[in-house]
Amino acid sequence: AREMRRIVSVLTELSYLEGPAEAPRPTADGLRLAGLYVETGLLLAECIRDGLLHGLSGPDLVAIASLFVHESRSKEPPPVRFPSPVVRERSEGISRRWEILSEREEQAGLTPTRAPDPGLSVEVWRWAGGADLDDVLTDTDITGGDFVRGVKQIADLCGQIGAAYAGTSLGRQARRGADRLIRGVVAAD
Repeated sequence: AREMRRIVSVLTELSYLEGPAEAPRPTADGLRLAGLYVETGLLLAECIRDGLLHGLSGPDLVAIASLFVHESRSKEPPPVRFPSPVVRERSEGISRRWEILSEREEQAGLTPTRAPDPGLSVEVWRWAGGADLDDVLTDTDITGGDFVRGVKQIADLCGQIGAAYAGTSLGRQARRGADRLIRGVVAAD
């Protein structure tokens, strides 16, 4: 109960909930947040609200979406690479937003949201751009199975963004991004 009160407090401060603490109601942004089924959903909603996912090309959008899904398993992740200057810029903005959010969560006594992870952004960007699997996985440590699993999760998240932000340019672009990912071995698996 104590943790739930802390969560409600943070969500109210961020305008995802409104009304009395004992009976809060979701705002329009809160309803959109409720449609994002990902561990980093609050960070994603904050970044969308800040405009960090708006106006991106299909490959750039799916590369950015990967930051909210992918979690490197290796103890020492490889050096960070970005597929485009736009993805680098937006990723840096997302990291700044994560720092602010995680500090707020810690102050409220909550476990902070995990950091965004760009470890799959180059590969998913290339895949969304039409590259074949061999080209995508060349010079990476990612297995085919891990790649397919990650791409499916990213496509699912893009679909969630498309539904939560239906009727907006972001929603339409997210749905197109999801469609670009589900092809070849990803569609067959």
